[in-house]
Amino acid sequence: MGSLIAGLVESMNKQERIAWLGAAVFSTMSAYLAWHLFAGNGEALELVRGRIGHGFLLFVAGYWWISRRMRGPLVDERDRQIAHHALQAGYAGLGLSLYVTATLVGLDDYYSFAGSRSPAWQENFLVLCMVSSLALGSWVRVFHYWRDRR
Repeated sequence: MGSLIAGLVESMNKQERIAWLGAAVFSTMSAYLAWHLFAGNGEALELVRGRIGHGFLLFVAGYWWISRRMRGPLVDERDRQIAHHALQAGYAGLGLSLYVTATLVGLDDYYSFAGSRSPAWQENFLVLCMVSSLALGSWVRVFHYWRDRR
């Protein structure tokens, strides 16, 4: 099993490795934020924000390591096409989440819910929308690379 995974990782190009890194980091960050916003007790949101910053630093360090350490070109024409699809999906996801949020806040039934949340909660919710769109874009890239392998 280990040699199968090692062989798969060795056959990946730089952009595919970066897509998997983004999918892992941003999905974990989204789940962590959602857990603290909706299932947590609402405390320590400043600590959550600091950990999300560490997640971004982890992604940047991994991106730098992959782009510098591996041989070969960083991007080719197919990578650009996949990145374009991922960017479209990420922006669509971000736009949809912000649109739905703005619509719900405008409804009378949800106005009291939004008003009862602290500014730190609302800030972290917007960060959740952004990080979720980055995770969506990364998973779209992973899907396209997986489809190209088949």
